[in-house]
Amino acid sequence: TGTGSVTLTSSITTATSYVINNQSSGTVIITQNEIGSVSTSNSSTQGHSFAAIYNNGTGLCTISNNIIGSTAVTGSIRGQSASTANIQFIYGVLSNNTGTVNINNNTIFNLLNNTTRNDVANSCSGIVLSGSKTNTVTGNFISDIDCSSTGANNYVAGLYSDSYGGTLTAYNNIIYLGRNLDGKNYLIHGIYNKSGAAENFYHNTVYISGTAGTSSLLSSAFRKGGWSTSLVVKNNIFVNIRTGGSSAKHPAI
Repeated sequence: TGTGSVTLTSSITTATSYVINNQSSGTVIITQNEIGSVSTSNSSTQGHSFAAIYNNGTGLCTISNNIIGSTAVTGSIRGQSASTANIQFIYGVLSNNTGTVNINNNTIFNLLNNTTRNDVANSCSGIVLSGSKTNTVTGNFISDIDCSSTGANNYVAGLYSDSYGGTLTAYNNIIYLGRNLDGKNYLIHGIYNKSGAAENFYHNTVYISGTAGTSSLLSSAFRKGGWSTSLVVKNNIFVNIRTGGSSAKHPAI
């Protein structure tokens, strides 16, 4: 895939577009799709958010063996607007389900949020989990997630979770971030976990690299914030060789 083969254009203040949007209460299988060379467009002040696959269903949903972005082309999926005054997020998979979801064996590469707005809502992530019920995330390969902002309040993450209930089990995922993020000041986390679910992380491999800018903010392979009913982190490989920043911390965990 290249860049910009498909451009989704809007003029409303906070537009959001999806390629696949599941709202079903039944059993849904989303598999073997290739989604890339997609850009969103809006004015420089207004945002146009995007998720390649959005799951907002209440039934069983399996998202597997999809290729999102490109392993070779930088910014294959991108939010083009600078969105200087409004929210703009770019996600590979966004699951806000209240049913059971399995996110397995997907490849998510080269997502770019071109925002320059210094705000936590203007972020870029491979997989984002919200909602509740049962989430299983396994065998996914996530790399080269990017945000153009030089501010300190944005973040990029391979796997981000702020689920407010249910369970989350993540295992055998590979996440590599940072090699295209030299000089950036915002938070960089391989796994960024802020959820209240009962959580289990097994056999994941996360590698963070690159050189930070002037910020004192941290990067991490695994970060736990917020609360949870239980947490098990076992037999993972977490590596963070990122350096630089003004007294910035770069722990593995």
